[in-house]
Amino acid sequence: RANQVAAGAEYRWGPYRSKFALGADYRYVDKINYDTVSYDTTVAVNFPEDSLYHRVGAVLEYSSYEFAKVMRITGMKYAEDLTLGFTARLDYARAFGPRFRDFAFDDISLRAGYSVRWGGSVVMASYGRSFVLRENAVLKRGNTMLIRYYNNSLSFMTVALRSLYVSETRADNSNMLTLGGIGGMRGYDTYYRTGDRMHVLNSELRFYPDIELLSVLLGGVAFVDLGRAWKFDESQSISGYSRSWGVGIRLSLEKISRGELIRIDLANSQDHKWQVSIGSRQYF
Repeated sequence: RANQVAAGAEYRWGPYRSKFALGADYRYVDKINYDTVSYDTTVAVNFPEDSLYHRVGAVLEYSSYEFAKVMRITGMKYAEDLTLGFTARLDYARAFGPRFRDFAFDDISLRAGYSVRWGGSVVMASYGRSFVLRENAVLKRGNTMLIRYYNNSLSFMTVALRSLYVSETRADNSNMLTLGGIGGMRGYDTYYRTGDRMHVLNSELRFYPDIELLSVLLGGVAFVDLGRAWKFDESQSISGYSRSWGVGIRLSLEKISRGELIRIDLANSQDHKWQVSIGSRQYF
C-alpha cells in the first residue's frame, strides 16, 4: 500500500525533431511493500524505499524523434501515432526522512532507447541501469533490457514478440523479482518463481477477422510465453525456462475510446493447468 504526492517541472528546447529537456521533481512517499512467501504468510520488506520519505530530483534528457502512422500494433482499425528514434535520460534524486531531517538514500538511473520502422516491421529497444546508494554503499542496483518487434505486413494478422531481461541485486541478498501471473507468464500463479534475475519471452499472433458486434471489434490471439527467474549464482540452461501457451479474445472499444481494449486469455502451463486471465490493453 502507498500514499504518494508528486510534482514536477520541465523545460524543453531545440528544433522540432531533436529536443533537450531539463527538469526537477518532488515526491512525497509513504509506502510499504509486501512479498508473498507462501500461500498463507505475508512479510513486509525492510528496505529504504519502503518507508516514509521526501524525494527531490533532477532530470536531463535528449531525444531525436521520427514520427510515423501505423496500423494494427496495439489497435485494430485506427491509424496509430508512433514516436520512433533515439532518447536518453539521466535521473538523480536524493531522499530524506520525515521533515527533511535525515538523509535516506541517493537514487540514480540512466535509460536509453531506440526504435525504428522499415517496411511492415517495427523494432523498439531500450536499456536502463539504476543504483540506490547510501554513504558510498550500494543498497540496490538494477538492469533492464527490453526488445519488442512487430510485423503487420499481412492485413489480417500482426506478429508481436517481446524479450524482457531484468536483474536486481540488493545488499540484503533478497530476491524481489517475481515470475508468474504479474511477471509476463500467463497460466501461472502470481508468485510462481522468485530471484534476482528474470528473463521473459512472449510471442503472439494477433488476428483481425473484421468482425464487429454492437460497435465492438473482435479479434483473436494465439500465444506462447517462456520465462525464468533465478539467482545470480545459479547455472543457466534452456531447460530451466517455464513455458505456457494458449489462445485469447480481444474486444476493441476503439470506436468509443481510442486505444481501449479488453483482453481475455486462456493459457495452459507446463504443469497442464488451465487458467483464464482478463485485463485491459494488449498483453505487451
